[in-house]
Amino acid sequence: AAVVRKHHKWPSILATHHLGALVWSAGVPLQLVLPRDTPAQRARHRVVGRAVLAAAALLSLGFSRILAKGLRASDDYERVFPGTLGPTSARVYAFLDLRVVPALGLWFVLTAMAAARFAADGQTARHR
Repeated sequence: AAVVRKHHKWPSILATHHLGALVWSAGVPLQLVLPRDTPAQRARHRVVGRAVLAAAALLSLGFSRILAKGLRASDDYERVFPGTLGPTSARVYAFLDLRVVPALGLWFVLTAMAAARFAADGQTARHR
């Protein structure tokens, strides 16, 4: 439970990273499965798409707050399983914290920007 509530002390993270994650997690599946055949359905697709773009921006902003606060995945593991994080695991978590997770954040932003650009240019096949 401590890992789930770990950001409760920082409203800026809850309002950005967590809210963005909630909207993004709901919006992306909707974008992929809801029909887009009629003008009303395409309008809904645009609205949901814009919400997903805003969510990606919020996620990224929240992630920058997480980094600024020095919150790391290794800290989560250590909190749940005290004293069990050996040197190899610590190196793996450091790699995840400092390389993989920021790369995923960059991927969120770049793919959101590309999807928005392709949609705006009417390049439906590339947008999908």
